[in-house]
Amino acid sequence: MSGFAKTTNLLTSFFLYTVLALIVIVAGIKAVNYSTDFKFYSHYLLKWESALTRLFAQDIILPHFSGKNHVRYMDDLVHLMNTLQIEVPSSNTGRPYVYQLSKIGYSKNQDIFLLCFEKKIILYGLSKTTFNMLDKNIDGQPGKNSGKLKGKLQKDNEHYAGIWEL
Repeated sequence: MSGFAKTTNLLTSFFLYTVLALIVIVAGIKAVNYSTDFKFYSHYLLKWESALTRLFAQDIILPHFSGKNHVRYMDDLVHLMNTLQIEVPSSNTGRPYVYQLSKIGYSKNQDIFLLCFEKKIILYGLSKTTFNMLDKNIDGQPGKNSGKLKGKLQKDNEHYAGIWEL
């Protein structure tokens, strides 16, 4: 009987340590992904908010936005900001208004497109977790239909478009 008890104790210990290790790994992955989202918010989005505040404090004429020229409009806006010597926040892509989030456990990178207007920033391509983190930090509480950051599920039923009212 002592051999059976020893084997049972060994298997039980192995099972418990395996479960604990998995919990620690999952928590670590979530913490790293949250820090990636928070870095996006604190080192990128807040800088855009500040730059836009400086831009719109001046008496300027914005580039024309037709509703179909997102990239051209943002290129013209960035050019205007550079002309006025307003520092455009840098991105981790070739365009300052496109940011790429690389998260652990996701098969592909998350590309986020910023569309900036006088009173709002529209963010396309947000995952649900990124949107929820931004909503909590901007509004203080989650809720996609209330507060300064509102969200709409995009046509792909996977990503959100966030509308941040400045």
